[in-house]
Amino acid sequence: MPQMSDYGSLMSAREAASPTVVNFLNAWRAATGVELYFDPPSSPPQHALSFQLGHPDAPLGYLSLDSLPTGMPPTQAQAFLEMCGGLLTAAFSERQAADRLSAEVMEAWNRLTFVYRLNEVISRPERSATMLESVAAIARETFEVETAFIAQRNAHSDHSYSTHGTVSDEGAAHFLNTLITPAAVLEATMANSPDECLSLFPSAPPMRSFLGMTLPTRIAPPSIIGLINHISHEGFSPNDRVLLENAAEQTAALLDNIVLNERRTANTRLLREVEIASFLQSSLLPSKFPKLDRYEFATINLPAASMSGDFYDVIEAENGDVGFAVIDIAGKGIPAAMLTTMIRTTIRGQFRNTHNAAAVLSMTNRELYDDMSRIESFATAFFAVLIPTANQFNYVGAGHTSTLWWQSSSRSTVPLPSVALPLGIFEELEARQQSITLNAGDVLVIYSDGVTESENVEGKVFGEQGLADVLYATHSAPADKILQAILDSASLHRGSQPLGDDLTVLIIKASESEKASVSRAFVLPAALSSIQRIESILGSTLGALATDPRYVTWRDEIHLGIVELMTNIVKHAYDHDPSFRIHALFSLYADRFTIDMIDSGESFEGEIKQMADIDPLNPPEGGLGLHIISAVMDVVDYKRIEPSRNQWHLEKKLEVGS
Repeated sequence: MPQMSDYGSLMSAREAASPTVVNFLNAWRAATGVELYFDPPSSPPQHALSFQLGHPDAPLGYLSLDSLPTGMPPTQAQAFLEMCGGLLTAAFSERQAADRLSAEVMEAWNRLTFVYRLNEVISRPERSATMLESVAAIARETFEVETAFIAQRNAHSDHSYSTHGTVSDEGAAHFLNTLITPAAVLEATMANSPDECLSLFPSAPPMRSFLGMTLPTRIAPPSIIGLINHISHEGFSPNDRVLLENAAEQTAALLDNIVLNERRTANTRLLREVEIASFLQSSLLPSKFPKLDRYEFATINLPAASMSGDFYDVIEAENGDVGFAVIDIAGKGIPAAMLTTMIRTTIRGQFRNTHNAAAVLSMTNRELYDDMSRIESFATAFFAVLIPTANQFNYVGAGHTSTLWWQSSSRSTVPLPSVALPLGIFEELEARQQSITLNAGDVLVIYSDGVTESENVEGKVFGEQGLADVLYATHSAPADKILQAILDSASLHRGSQPLGDDLTVLIIKASESEKASVSRAFVLPAALSSIQRIESILGSTLGALATDPRYVTWRDEIHLGIVELMTNIVKHAYDHDPSFRIHALFSLYADRFTIDMIDSGESFEGEIKQMADIDPLNPPEGGLGLHIISAVMDVVDYKRIEPSRNQWHLEKKLEVGS
């Protein structure tokens, strides 16, 4: 006969009865004097009177009686058994539901605790290794294991971070190789016996149980979390597995956050280093020019990034000669900036030995050739020596952009092209010094290709003609005004496009005998809306004369002449296309006001010719703009400069009451 249990055995086997059922069974025993027995599902009862607890497909056990209570017929006893069985089944169901709820609450609590403690780790300013060791410690406590570890696969080696037990780098590599595969899924791997652990990790030290998985990192290196030897000899439970899968997401987020913080720190450090290097580089640029009676200077260096591959230098010799250098390194950033410093230092050293421009660049190239070859870089260069006592300008260009020379005598621009290859191409630089004589009013524009190669949204470059347009209009302005006009024109050409390359401009001007008291150089879109802007510029140029009542008529006639000229350029030369530019210079002298304008639109030669044929007694209804300009201005000079440039020069004498 199978072993049977009384009430006490029933309680220890199931631990499921509610206080109500306990009280009922105690009352049954006290009232009937007979025992109620419980048989497990594996041992069907041997008594005639019995009742199966639970579902027929999943029985919880059997209640049975070996004798009937005194005076109770079998049918009544069976009814009581069924009632008692129903109560116990309900108690079991309630306890199972409570156990499930308790497990869910505990799982949620563990998960919340894990996340909370992870957030504490994240908020602490610790090294990444310390943070990962802290996470492993939290996992060890939460899952109640002997050892918890995180292993990462880095570019050079595998490494693990563990607590209360050491997982060697070799062991970490073995775990990583097993858990991280091309077909890896984000599910935990669980083993609850030494044999299962040995099957999974044959090269690892003996383990009783293991739970681990790949972490779903996004930017951090491939990583796993592993738990070794649960303190309970039963091993890991399904709830542990679910909790680890949920915790893995938080741990992966932490790893990604560590990488982001490390990158941010590295970037901050790099940015700071770049700022320092940029400051040091800019501090090497000349802060002032030599004071020469007959010359004006202006310059600017605009890096496209933090560090510039362009630089300029001005070197004054004891005998009064002045050396000028503009260099453009192939490339950008710190390497280019370092090379600019090397070239600058070498050029300065060579200029102390000779004032021959070609010799300076040739010796600089020979000295730096080996270094430039190793880093596979080169540099375009323009070096010149100004001899103020002779008004002589000796120069040599090495693969550099053509310097633009405004000749006051011919009132035109002349390019001064390079005559040698860039520095760093060959060990010997074959160069020959060129010479020109600077007359009053001459202007030299030495620049890097960041100026002429500036592109607009359509990919069209500013070009040498764009630079020449500025010179044609503003050559009589001071050097700093010419420089600003160049920058404004290039910027207007680029529009919304950022500066694509480092930009350097150096202006050298031989001063004119007569200088304007006020000059305003500007560039505007070829649109009628620009007229309002011009009116504002006119007012600032005239200064006190803009409000002096003695010059009302004089001002009105200047204003009318400007408006008519602008209108004609917009309508005729450019056909209302605002993508083109108008370059202009307003100058106020002691005895006159002058207007210089340049456009690159259609010619006015036909309109000028037709103007002579108009009968003043029977003028046409339209097309009188040029007549009006001629009527209100004292000088109207127009020149067509092929292939596509209109040059206007207007003058109005300054006379009180006019």
